[in-house]
Amino acid sequence: MSYDKLMYKGTPAINKDIIIEHSQPSLGIEEKKALLEVYKSTYISEGPLTRKFESDLADYLEISSVRCLPSGYVALLLSITAMGGDSLKVIMPSYVCREVYDAVLLSGAEPVLCDIGEDFNISVEEIKKKLAVKAKKKSMLLLPHMYGLPADIDKYLEIGIPVLEDCAHTIGARYKGKCTGSFGVAGILSFETTKMMTTGYGGAIVSKNKKFIEKIERLRVNMPLINGPQYSFYFSDIQSAIGIAQLKKIPSFIEKRARISERYFREFENLPIVLPRRYPDRDHIFYRFTIGSSKKKPSQVMKQAIENGFKIRQVVPALHRHLRLNKRDFPMTEIALNQWVSIPIYPALKQKDISVIVRGIKRIYE
Repeated sequence: MSYDKLMYKGTPAINKDIIIEHSQPSLGIEEKKALLEVYKSTYISEGPLTRKFESDLADYLEISSVRCLPSGYVALLLSITAMGGDSLKVIMPSYVCREVYDAVLLSGAEPVLCDIGEDFNISVEEIKKKLAVKAKKKSMLLLPHMYGLPADIDKYLEIGIPVLEDCAHTIGARYKGKCTGSFGVAGILSFETTKMMTTGYGGAIVSKNKKFIEKIERLRVNMPLINGPQYSFYFSDIQSAIGIAQLKKIPSFIEKRARISERYFREFENLPIVLPRRYPDRDHIFYRFTIGSSKKKPSQVMKQAIENGFKIRQVVPALHRHLRLNKRDFPMTEIALNQWVSIPIYPALKQKDISVIVRGIKRIYE
């Protein structure tokens, strides 16, 4: 549904130019200069800057191998294919975007949906239930770290099946001192426009297993594995020029999100809403700042937010609804859908924007 249709009936039209977006990229003069340099070089396809970007990512994430790809979707597709493809049963949350599900299907694997826990990450208990059911295919876990909060990774590793981390929300987040993406067989990154950092589109696979990355390399450049599909997936030095500049800013991006989140916690502590939880050993970098209420429907809150000059969203849909599975099997996901929304939190927000959001949330929930 468009935001125009979320307006209260009879409300005067709002100047869209002054509506604060739910999310937007943080770009500066550094990215502009980097683009001009790659333009002058005339080497704009995949080349030396892409190798440098991959090396810089590996250094930042403290992981041995990185391979950049056209999107996080492609990174998921190749990773699942490399891990076994159509021989796999992929256990994954229902509370995740449709593209993740589609990547699993395209790999030939069988998706198995689970409910989430109170931290919005997939439920360990539900995973164990799914594994208790006999299956002809071997199992792997697709583990998205939701909203900037790393999952409690040790609990998932203890289950004993291969883990593929989806770190689209957690570039720069750490679990017990180590970056997400460094615990499982591999990790997936996304550089789409509103992610923690951007190259416009784009993604990457990160892994401490060099043989796994070598297998990805054979898949992506049209050199198929035995009985495997043939692909041709490349990155570009144009994207890498932006990515190198953005990666240098990740610490400041995380710091700015932390400052905004602290103000939100302070300003909203007495409102009748539920605020995000924070956990020891799990660095929440607040890719999203979610708030919950059983008293107001998300659609109602979205309407009122626009009246107050900013946009909020229900960020993640639910796959079980799309597939028409029984809602009673996904109670926590249903609570997330029916009670929680995401408010703006990104480095490009100005102080006056944050004040507008704070005042608006207080009006809506007080």
